Amino acid sequence: LVDDADIFGRLATGWARDLPSLRPGVLFAAATRSTKVDGLLDGESLGGIEPTEISMPLLEDSDIDELIRVLDAENRLGILKGASVEKRRTAFRNQAGRQLLVGMFQATSGLRFAEKTVQEFESLASVSRFIYGLVCLVNSQRYTLTLEEVLTAVGVRDNATLNAINRLVSRGLLTRTDHYSGYGARHRMIAEQVVNSQIFRSGCRDIIEGLFVALASSITPADQRTSRAWRRFIRFINHEFLLNFLSPEDSRRIYGTIEAMMSWDYHFWLQRGSLEVQEGDLELATNYLGQARSLSPIDRLVQAEWSYLLMKKAARRPRHTDAKSWFSEGYETIIAMVEDNGTLDPHPYHILGSQTIAWVRSANLTIHEARILLGKASEIVKQGSDKNPKNNNLKQLSRDLTLELLMTTVAK
Repeated sequence: LVDDADIFGRLATGWARDLPSLRPGVLFAAATRSTKVDGLLDGESLGGIEPTEISMPLLEDSDIDELIRVLDAENRLGILKGASVEKRRTAFRNQAGRQLLVGMFQATSGLRFAEKTVQEFESLASVSRFIYGLVCLVNSQRYTLTLEEVLTAVGVRDNATLNAINRLVSRGLLTRTDHYSGYGARHRMIAEQVVNSQIFRSGCRDIIEGLFVALASSITPADQRTSRAWRRFIRFINHEFLLNFLSPEDSRRIYGTIEAMMSWDYHFWLQRGSLEVQEGDLELATNYLGQARSLSPIDRLVQAEWSYLLMKKAARRPRHTDAKSWFSEGYETIIAMVEDNGTLDPHPYHILGSQTIAWVRSANLTIHEARILLGKASEIVKQGSDKNPKNNNLKQLSRDLTLELLMTTVAK
């Protein structure tokens, strides 16, 4: 039984597909959000195994009556306190669409769920807003913080900060396992609403910077990389996660903030280099990924990103004396990674297809050379698309490669 199965990504797919062969008759049950089912635990991804899908039901009338009873007993009915029994039921049926959490907000406050959560965040004083936003950001990814980590992120360890934390807990905006650990929002859906709001995103740079310092302070080289603290750190320093919230320049600044703390870690340099590959400063990318390779030369993620860098450099500077060797090394490494081990990860296929097209368009190749490169890349990307049937980007890339190959035929 696996709760929040989408945390584990393709691992969950592998478990569901492989466990029956290891233990006949086993029941694999996974709880996941409805938006994450496709491509993770659907029949196509499971190699033909047809899963039984059970959706969380909406509230029935009896559920609504029981919920109203509990809210009334706890004096939490809000604007429904003086309403008739039928008006209370109607509020949950109509405003909330019979959804439990949404109902508890909308029916009892008269506000839309998203508006209510953002208003709570916006109305807080600066320190409390920072703390609440910090915890919501972490909780939106299903993680929590310790008291020590919250204080480290805030950067001030005084009574005012401690009082602000305790007030957020006493008012029910934050929850905690005990005084020292497990700080989270009262519900992950609420945390996501806050994090996705414009007001959070407009001022989240300092929150993310404080979070990076706190998470980097919580790990050491001796810790197991499978530990929760390491998994959490790796989740948040991901360059794509950063770019979802911040500009490239702000992302660079935040990586720089923890450079002295994390200079020993290859994954830190991998993500910092990947940011530059994506945003185009390939000299910085060469420096950072070179450090990642030096620290962990056999890591597949490092090998893939180094190949991406080489192929991108070649396409950008096709007349450089080393351009052909750059492209050749990256091209052959990516193909070897895919053919030798196979992968469900769409990224290597994307690197191979997109950068082969870029190289063929920019380099002075013969028709024969172009057809060989495009033909091989097209075949492999098609395989990757078949393994990731829900990935529309790979489908489009496969079509682009086919078209590019046809264009060489026309040119001939």
